[in-house]
Amino acid sequence: MITRSAMAAALVAASGLMPALTLTLTLTLTLTLTPAPANAGAAPHRPSVRTIAAGLDNPRGLTFGPAGELYVAEAGRGGPGPCRPGRRGGLICFGRSGAITAIIGGRQRRILRNLPSMALNSGAEAIGPSDVSAGQDGELYYTVSMTGLFRAEQTAGQAAEQTAGQAAGQGTGQGTGQGEIAYGEAYGKRESDLTALLVSGRTHLVVDAAAGALLRLGPRGRMFTVAAFREPASVARGPDGALYVGDRTRIWRAEPGRTPRVYASGFTGIVDLTWSDAGGLYVLESSGTLRGAAGRTVVARNLTAPGGLAIRGRYAYVSVCGVCSGTGAVVRVDLGAERQPET
Repeated sequence: MITRSAMAAALVAASGLMPALTLTLTLTLTLTLTPAPANAGAAPHRPSVRTIAAGLDNPRGLTFGPAGELYVAEAGRGGPGPCRPGRRGGLICFGRSGAITAIIGGRQRRILRNLPSMALNSGAEAIGPSDVSAGQDGELYYTVSMTGLFRAEQTAGQAAEQTAGQAAGQGTGQGTGQGEIAYGEAYGKRESDLTALLVSGRTHLVVDAAAGALLRLGPRGRMFTVAAFREPASVARGPDGALYVGDRTRIWRAEPGRTPRVYASGFTGIVDLTWSDAGGLYVLESSGTLRGAAGRTVVARNLTAPGGLAIRGRYAYVSVCGVCSGTGAVVRVDLGAERQPET
């Protein structure tokens, strides 16, 4: 389950008063250039937030495809059953309401439907498709939390072309996906909890929160443990080639053959993390806060029940209402002028 949960600086032109305020202006400039404390957390600008997709069922992980199309994993809304007691009471019921949605040119379309999902009777707090990633080979991959890692029936390029040619919400989807290539067991057996996916070159990495591990897909569908963590939730590859793992309150940096080390800490429930094209690390927290500069600046607040994060250019894309059936959305956040001090 995903846990939940500026003021803009105004510059006033004072050209007519400048002769009498020379000393005052000098002092103001001095204060402006004084470095802020590392944990100040003040937003440098009022971010512009715009909804670009709506009507989603428990939206979670996001990724961009080769044509600039944005994909979002929808965990679905469960279904008629079979049902079983939930961990926090009530019944959770199985159905095939999970999906992968593509967003391009202001249009959205479910390119994959009928994927496994479990949820409360209300359809909220679903477990199902959790993340999606486009490989360099043109293939589209996705994880289903309790089942495994899959390859989609169509390539990312085909999905983008079909979505761009149709109006929002149209289309019947392209089946349920094919080629289970990894980890996890079917409904009713021991469950994995695959929360994040990273496809980088020929490497397929998944985060299994239930196992507390970052896993790598090996030959013949076998999974190998890259590193163990306490509460891992997300993974991203940094500009230095290292892996960065969000582990609730900390970010770990992992390199082959070395013990992971803490890269940044002090967070409140890391949901997702990613690097921008400019080399800045952004972190999405369960409180609805989006942080930049490896956590030292606040970019946006009050993002409702966020489920995933992706960045392209000067914009961050966040899935919100990630535990809601039918009212989930993807919003675009203007990052403004990016300034990313290194840790």
